[in-house]
Amino acid sequence: MSIDIKIQNRCDHYINWERIKLESDLKTINVRHPVAAVSSVVLRINNQVIPEDQYDVLSRPEFLIETPPFYLYMKKKVRVYQPIVEVKYTTMSTYCPKCVGMKVIDDLIYKPNGDMQTIEKEFLLIQQVEKYIVTKVTSNIFHSWVGTSL
Repeated sequence: MSIDIKIQNRCDHYINWERIKLESDLKTINVRHPVAAVSSVVLRINNQVIPEDQYDVLSRPEFLIETPPFYLYMKKKVRVYQPIVEVKYTTMSTYCPKCVGMKVIDDLIYKPNGDMQTIEKEFLLIQQVEKYIVTKVTSNIFHSWVGTSL
């Protein structure tokens, strides 16, 4: 029985510790992508997670290209010299930078125990056929016959 590493997986649209600049008012933190679930937002400054009651997740009524639609607003000014601000949150599928709206990513996924996801049987066959179709013929120097010219 053959098995292979599963490379095509559903995207979770999760932005993990995106580094963001604190604005000059020392209270505003603009996130780059729209926030899908406010409950998914976790903020940390200098590697310390900030409790949810110390900031609000707000949206701008006007959506302009220059300004992100969502931002975090601290209830008190951040009194840290050159803080490292990081945010993790879930974004909407149409704005996801990982899958670019496709809802599927071609990347490795790990199980909770640390093993890589594997596939077998008919799912393995489907993945192999897809690999052959997507691969450009002669692009693999070791197996130049593999692929198509689509």
